[in-house]
Amino acid sequence: MDDADIEPPLAGYDGAAPFTIATFCKWYHLSRPFYYELKKLGKGPQELRIGSKKIVITQRCAHAWEQARFAEQVNASNAGDAA
Repeated sequence: MDDADIEPPLAGYDGAAPFTIATFCKWYHLSRPFYYELKKLGKGPQELRIGSKKIVITQRCAHAWEQARFAEQVNASNAGDAA
């Protein structure tokens, strides 16, 4: 199976527009409470506020968040290997 066979979790989402918190959670299969827990721990994605109420997560910020989570996994794995 290649990437073309994998359907994204949000039908019709082209990956170019910024995420709302709801679409970010759906895309990454996170519950909203877990998103806010990550945010509280300083491990959430960077949010862009538009006006006083609208919050979006740009593709660049989502990618940076993803890379940081992968780096955490690698570092944790390497620390376990050294022990």
